[in-house]
Amino acid sequence: MFGFFERQYLSYKKNHVRNLLLLAKADGHLHQQELDFIHKAAEKIGLKNHHLDTILKEPSTKAYKLPEKYHQKLSTLHDIVAITLADGVIEPSELELCKAMATSLQFKPEVIDMLLEAFENEIPSVEEWEQIKKKAKSYYSGS
Repeated sequence: MFGFFERQYLSYKKNHVRNLLLLAKADGHLHQQELDFIHKAAEKIGLKNHHLDTILKEPSTKAYKLPEKYHQKLSTLHDIVAITLADGVIEPSELELCKAMATSLQFKPEVIDMLLEAFENEIPSVEEWEQIKKKAKSYYSGS
């Protein structure tokens, strides 16, 4: 039986991937590097291939769903910055969407600049990410 919490977590995972897809398409193109990143992110959070395939076939959406928990918000920020950098080019529309998503997640838009700088050379290691998460708290206005 699929319980309430399992459905809720599945919904979070699907929305997370939809958010990444929305950002990847912000420049008008879905690059292979971005698609590869989406596949890795979906695998990392345990989203099954048939769910991912369904999401990739959905018509584009203009709205994104917000996670509620702080650690999920940080995970979203991590992945939106990583996917923005995936194709090696940061388009103004991508940067604008990243900052809008950060604001919607109750962060100051400047958190994106801090994260882009932190991710400049490569995606941070687990240890580096822990330090970045501490720094990100200063940009957070939620409870």
